[in-house]
Amino acid sequence: MKMFNHSQSTEAGNVAPLRGWLILFFLVVLVFGLASLNVSAKPPAASGHSPAGYWLTDDGDAAVAFAPCRGDAATVCGVIRALPGIRKDPTLANYASELCGLPIIWGLTFNPRRNRWVGGSIVDPETEEVFSVTVWVEASILKVHAYEGVEAFGETIVWTPTPASDFGCEAK
Repeated sequence: MKMFNHSQSTEAGNVAPLRGWLILFFLVVLVFGLASLNVSAKPPAASGHSPAGYWLTDDGDAAVAFAPCRGDAATVCGVIRALPGIRKDPTLANYASELCGLPIIWGLTFNPRRNRWVGGSIVDPETEEVFSVTVWVEASILKVHAYEGVEAFGETIVWTPTPASDFGCEAK
């Protein structure tokens, strides 16, 4: 006894429309799924997440300029370009030749999942200690998170935007 007769139009006729709706459904899911991905044609430096520019350190002693590192456009570095702290502490001028142009942050790469620049290093110019660093821009300020070993046990400081200047570093 035959359970299914392929020649019956009602059975075979129901399969084709169902297959069409399934294909349409998967195409719609695929299109909306791809559209919801956070894919940007712009590199991070052009998307508003970049720390590029001048930032005044938390103590106000130095202005650090962030830009792509030499020879590697995918990484960001920070270099001391001004010493506004000389106004409040004139003895800082004694160290200008050593501090001006000093790279204090290097090797940062953008992590789109975390929306942060990670994997870099920062040096404390006073102690010459080197720490791991993560930075991110939040509400027009730069958060600088330095740590040794475990990121969760680090310290976050806030740097504020400042106009480009070479105050205290004019001779460099």
